[in-house]
Amino acid sequence: MNDDETIDVKKTADADADNEQQKKPLAKMTASFFSRLTFSWYSPLTYLGRKRPIILSDIWRIRKQESSFYNYQLFQKKLDKFREEYEQQQQQQRRNSYNVGADKKPKHRLFKVNIVKIIWSTLKYYFLPGSFAKIVNDFFVFANPMVLK
Repeated sequence: MNDDETIDVKKTADADADNEQQKKPLAKMTASFFSRLTFSWYSPLTYLGRKRPIILSDIWRIRKQESSFYNYQLFQKKLDKFREEYEQQQQQQRRNSYNVGADKKPKHRLFKVNIVKIIWSTLKYYFLPGSFAKIVNDFFVFANPMVLK
């Protein structure tokens, strides 16, 4: 048996697992409103996990936007964008320093990652609705005693 045959077997096994995952519905998306509200759509998986160890084929599919690989790619694109902007700023500063004085050698600074900025630029549309809901909730918590007076 050569390495090519084992690779084909692995590819076939992965393809079968992918096909099996494609057949499974998105549990959260097919659940009713009440089921989503109480997380009862998740209960069968917890009962199964209590009986035996959970394997990959037991887990439901997730939307592409919720996958770690998709979010990693978004994060990486934003990081590359920030890195490019930083490099452009450094080049501009080097040009300006050469114009001002030729005696000084400009320092090359390492790219400092501002992780909060990158996460915000990647996920701001997920944070904004929750933030708005929190502000409305806080308003009603403070307004309720005034209304009841």
